[in-house]
Amino acid sequence: MGIRGGADIGAMKRHDQERIIAAALAVAAGATDATGPATRLISTAEPLASVLARLQLADEPRLLSVTATPLADVARVKDMLRAIPADPLQFLDTDERRELHMTVEVRDGQDNWLGDVQFVWSA
Repeated sequence: MGIRGGADIGAMKRHDQERIIAAALAVAAGATDATGPATRLISTAEPLASVLARLQLADEPRLLSVTATPLADVARVKDMLRAIPADPLQFLDTDERRELHMTVEVRDGQDNWLGDVQFVWSA
């Protein structure tokens, strides 16, 4: 038994082990997709975000982080989704690099707000 991430793996209770195994089996069987809504938001917002990053940064943009916040059940939306800039683009100069921060809203065909995706780029 070893220590990993500050927790003793050997001390895990049988009930917790069974829950983890059941969850892993459900994901493997395709019964659940925890990242589905976030993935759909990101895939909708990323083309707009990458174009904006290329226009704003002098060098080839490099994606540092992306965070999706689903506000609705995106998986059930059958309409075509669209991406629009949510806020003005913000530049942050650090000691190491210049970062471009942006938020993109994702909406459906009836203009319902489905979520936000935050991107951080550097050049």
